[in-house]
Amino acid sequence: MAFQDCIALITDLEGNIINNIYDMSDKNVVSEVHVCVFPLEESSVVMLFVDSQDKKYRKFYKQFTKLTQNDKLGIVNYMIFLYSENIFISKEIDESVLNNENLADAAKQTEQIFLDDDATYDDAPYKEMLETASSDFNLMNWGDVPNLLSEEYALT
Repeated sequence: MAFQDCIALITDLEGNIINNIYDMSDKNVVSEVHVCVFPLEESSVVMLFVDSQDKKYRKFYKQFTKLTQNDKLGIVNYMIFLYSENIFISKEIDESVLNNENLADAAKQTEQIFLDDDATYDDAPYKEMLETASSDFNLMNWGDVPNLLSEEYALT
């Protein structure tokens, strides 16, 4: 797998809101985490980073650093499929993996923001949309999809 993009996580690993993507006020800044997966001949380089001044991801990183290496890779794998469409996957990956129902469901997620010019983010429909998004993009479901970054799926 190869990947490089920015992802605006909605929730952290405990379901806490990181980015309220429906808050369009000037006070709200949607922050992104940069995710890179660079496949090499014998291994891959996987990186996550944010602006050092960005405080929104501090709790996420504290949660993330406590995990095992395999769990971290599984979460990064899940984030990529859940939040992005810009994924490059080797043709050598078995088709049964790519047809995994949970992986397909994660890859189909997309959050569309339809805003009424007169509404504010405090209005009930937007709060409900954030609740739905935080459920749909819950990172706690990462173990349900094949982890293409694990040694199990390494191409030799």
